[in-house]
Amino acid sequence: MINVLVLFSAAGLGGAERSLTRMCLANSAPDITYRLGTVDGEGEWTRWVRACGVEPLVLPSVASFWALRRTLRELAPSVVYAVGLRSCILVRLIKLTLPRLRVVHAIRTSFPPGSELTVRYGHSERLLRRLTAAYIANSQAGRDSLSRIAGVDRKAIHVIPNGVELPLPPPQPVSMRPKNVAVIANLHPLKGHLPFLEVIATVARQHPDVRFLFVGRDDLNGAIQRAVAQQGLESNVRFEGFQRDIAPFLAAARMLVLPSRVTEGAPTAILEAQAAALPTLAYGVGGVRELIRDGVDGHVEEVTDVGAMSAAIVSLLDDPVRAEQMGLAARRKVQEQYSLAACSDRHAVIWREICG
Repeated sequence: MINVLVLFSAAGLGGAERSLTRMCLANSAPDITYRLGTVDGEGEWTRWVRACGVEPLVLPSVASFWALRRTLRELAPSVVYAVGLRSCILVRLIKLTLPRLRVVHAIRTSFPPGSELTVRYGHSERLLRRLTAAYIANSQAGRDSLSRIAGVDRKAIHVIPNGVELPLPPPQPVSMRPKNVAVIANLHPLKGHLPFLEVIATVARQHPDVRFLFVGRDDLNGAIQRAVAQQGLESNVRFEGFQRDIAPFLAAARMLVLPSRVTEGAPTAILEAQAAALPTLAYGVGGVRELIRDGVDGHVEEVTDVGAMSAAIVSLLDDPVRAEQMGLAARRKVQEQYSLAACSDRHAVIWREICG
């Protein structure tokens, strides 16, 4: 039996936590079992996991190196699948004292040249890559950029896209929904909400009744809310805060827009929106172009082209029938290529290879 401990750095409920937890819960391989854990104490993720009927392993955020080592020694997992830089560093340092530990590093983003994130990952991976049994990236962009910044052999980096569930029954047709645009992303500097307000203002001039639904945890202490008020966009932006279940917001929208301008891996929000038969729009950063077929199931724009993003949103608001066709094409693609079962099966292949 292969026992895999999936160890998250955070206790919040973001895209990585949602997608990988669901992948574990979808496991049907008789020779593989999963244990879910975090090194960040109690949080929304731990509450969500318990609601799914699973008791997670919870180490307090102040847990010492030795406390985690003791836990890993007692559990003796076949593989530790570390998600997030903090858990990845801790577990690989522990491997120096527990040589039989097999560590797999989850790569959930891409690494643009010169960013702080790139510098941190580059330093740590150059030092610790030899303590890593394998890497699993959720995008080709993540694999290629990690190899570039840290010299990791591309053959050691497996690419497994996220998997999502298809909502049943199929959602209400896009053409029958109000003019809502879903923006599913935590309010964080890397997610690009502040410059995206320029796009919202442009769209609102042509569609005054449009409403952008900002769904996500506020990591900016109200900065976006204040900017919305200063620009007079209160009637066009609704802040929904953190939501454990984003399905109702996708079902009430005509499209999803991801405003990230710096980096992304393969965003779970895009696949969830596509599974809900929504066209998706985003800037072409990281692995976004791997998920959106420009002009077929959404639009991908250049980061510097605010006008193009505004025009793309307006065009789909003007033509809800075309938006609906794009959304249905996206749903078919997810059904064929991005199922949870396929994601789980591909992980199982890696665990068997690593464990011999």
